[in-house]
Amino acid sequence: MISYCFSEPNKVESELRERCGKRTEEIWKKKFGIDDISNTKDAQIISKYENHYNATLDKCFYLTRSDIIGKKKVTKVERLFDVDENKEYGRFTGGNGDTFHICVMFVGKGTHKCSSEDEWRVLIKQYMEDAN
Repeated sequence: MISYCFSEPNKVESELRERCGKRTEEIWKKKFGIDDISNTKDAQIISKYENHYNATLDKCFYLTRSDIIGKKKVTKVERLFDVDENKEYGRFTGGNGDTFHICVMFVGKGTHKCSSEDEWRVLIKQYMEDAN
């Protein structure tokens, strides 16, 4: 005889993920309002965010991204925050097609710098993805 056991989804973790999303949305609306696109004299700025409840760290994070589209250049700015502590964990700034990259993580012992968007992705992965 074969028996199968199906477990219910983790209700607590699901509620924490939902709460993380709601808190991030509230912060976003407070900081940026509803409109994710703004125009200045010299550029258009497109801003967006994503959030992630990290069960391993039991923390809610959000990553903001702003693309600043100028007449000759596009600059990308990303910032990683801990929602509960209202603490910035790191920041990446880079331009299109050039070698201009600034990347700094502020957590841990001192600061950690990186020199490319790929390195930035590796650094933020531990916060924005669940360990398998």
